[in-house]
Amino acid sequence: MATFAFLCDSRTEKECFEKQLVGTTQANAVWAASIQRGDTLFLYNFHSGFVHGPLAASGKADLHDPHAWGAQFPIQVRFEKLDATRSVRAADVASSSTLKVLRRGGPLTETMLKEVLSDANMK
Repeated sequence: MATFAFLCDSRTEKECFEKQLVGTTQANAVWAASIQRGDTLFLYNFHSGFVHGPLAASGKADLHDPHAWGAQFPIQVRFEKLDATRSVRAADVASSSTLKVLRRGGPLTETMLKEVLSDANMK
């Protein structure tokens, strides 16, 4: 299983959770195309600094909703919330190298995953 971070802002976060969908630009198609059902996803809100997850990819990347986010993010992955899904301020749990990946989106290493999941106080 692999782990990936997607981005949102305060405006798009609600839509992500309502549609259970994350998205990215065509420029990220290479890494997004490797996502498989069951992979772990995180959603990082770059306005609030909170990371939400873990989420489980419920399928592969595709254009699932051409109207989502004003059609700006055509590479999309559906997800399911897990019982363990929480939100935490990323700066409280992540190293600078992990924060760098969260802030741009993309694959996370096993070490980065452990950092993000390490906070017992995730709410």
